[in-house]
Amino acid sequence: MIGCLQKVAQTAQEIEVMSGTVGSGVRPGDQQELTFSLWFAGGRPDSGAIADRLEAMGGASFSGLTEIDEAGAFSFEYDGFAMVLSGAAPGASARTGPPQYFFDIRNDGLEGTEAILLAPGGAANDNVSPLEMVRGLAAATLALTGAAHCIAVGWQPASSVMNCDYFAKVAREWLDGGPFPALGLASLMVEDGDVLVSRGMDAICGQEIAIAPIAGMANADRARAAIRMIDYMANHGRIREPDTMEIDGFGLFEVNPDASGKKIYLSRSPFA
Repeated sequence: MIGCLQKVAQTAQEIEVMSGTVGSGVRPGDQQELTFSLWFAGGRPDSGAIADRLEAMGGASFSGLTEIDEAGAFSFEYDGFAMVLSGAAPGASARTGPPQYFFDIRNDGLEGTEAILLAPGGAANDNVSPLEMVRGLAAATLALTGAAHCIAVGWQPASSVMNCDYFAKVAREWLDGGPFPALGLASLMVEDGDVLVSRGMDAICGQEIAIAPIAGMANADRARAAIRMIDYMANHGRIREPDTMEIDGFGLFEVNPDASGKKIYLSRSPFA
């Protein structure tokens, strides 16, 4: 079956990445917990400020914070999703590993900041798909970016960090029906042999994307093709069988899962 992957909106950061600043990094490991990080310069919010921000977002239901421990961890429900927030003031800042991929923020942009973490929590999420959970977390994170002193948002499965304004733009567009934030909630890195590989999609659909160098195809175009494939897989889920798909602007591609089913290889179709 031939599907068609339509062109998705391009951001300034996408243009930068496709101009040759695609990061290099470690190979994706096992699926990481679905966790957003929010970094603050000048002090983290306390439980009252967090509740105020979550309640301020129109259209979403909010069930008040319940303290889990004395270190600043709270559980709550936001628009039907159970969540846990840790690192709220006046407790200690949450501990999180350094991100590897930066979107509209300098590599040293987190110096002197403190973090809170937002993750799934509770049985209310038992029948929720990973993508639905990510949408719920993204909506709550979007609300919290309005808290004072928030400067950046991170997404642990992609080892990424985004400037607050950048995250707000791409998250709001996605939640309003636009494309999946393929540069932010996923990252692109270069592995051995100049293979372009996604990071972060395993947590959403159980698979990553890989595109080896293609004769006559610029690296920027490979990145564009990967971005469109990421958007497709975020919305349609796992690809279980070899297929042929048309990527808008680039023609036909063969789409082949590897033996493990954890990675999808894209290559130019001989019929392109």
